[in-house]
Amino acid sequence: MYDANIFIDRNADRFHTIIDRFDNFQKAEDIRTVLHEAATAYGLEHIAYAGFNIPNQKRQTPYLSVTYTDEWVKHYTDRSYIEIDPVISQGMRSILPIDWNDVDRTSKTIRQMFDEAEQAGVGRQGISIPVRGRNGDRAICCLTANMRDHEWKLLKRHFMRDFQALSVYIHYSVVKSTNTDMKEVPLSKRESQCLYWAACGKTADEIAIILGLTRRGVRFHLSNSLIKLDAVNIAQATSKAIAMELINPPE
Repeated sequence: MYDANIFIDRNADRFHTIIDRFDNFQKAEDIRTVLHEAATAYGLEHIAYAGFNIPNQKRQTPYLSVTYTDEWVKHYTDRSYIEIDPVISQGMRSILPIDWNDVDRTSKTIRQMFDEAEQAGVGRQGISIPVRGRNGDRAICCLTANMRDHEWKLLKRHFMRDFQALSVYIHYSVVKSTNTDMKEVPLSKRESQCLYWAACGKTADEIAIILGLTRRGVRFHLSNSLIKLDAVNIAQATSKAIAMELINPPE
């Protein structure tokens, strides 16, 4: 039986290990291997990445890298599920994570798609995390699990920050693998400093003491950073800043 508490306690250092793997893979095709490692590290069933409008990619279809079985990918493609999949359509409109339990399944076709996915081993739980790039590129990262509702809620509560950061890293790793020059983000010195300490887990009050600023000043710089990085929260902003090499990752 899956015990989330035991799993969480014994895997405290997984995040930096996985991030190092994303930083070091050489080509886009390697990402599937890293996705498998990340899924295993977090006790997930699968991780799936879909990138849209990726720079320097001539393909018209989404850029996909998934840990699903080839059989399910073929079935999903043959049925043209991407055209009706609410996870994709809502993810392209949303800036916040979407739990699959909250998706409207009143449509018989949608229910059938989710039922077939679960039978194919995709997982009975899932969450989709949208990512917006600086070059008009977009992505959706889906993380799935095979666990009971209360275990899933516990896992999300403990690791949602990691999941959002990983989604950003996955997308920017794919973009960098296409040799794309990402648009420069003109962070000020103070914005970079505040983001760095936020990435280290410091609160606004603690950052204010470290940098000799007021709490209001720290919040001002962090808010500016969110706007410049097109991020929805501090976790995503720090992840983007590190992935774009605007700040160094915390030691």
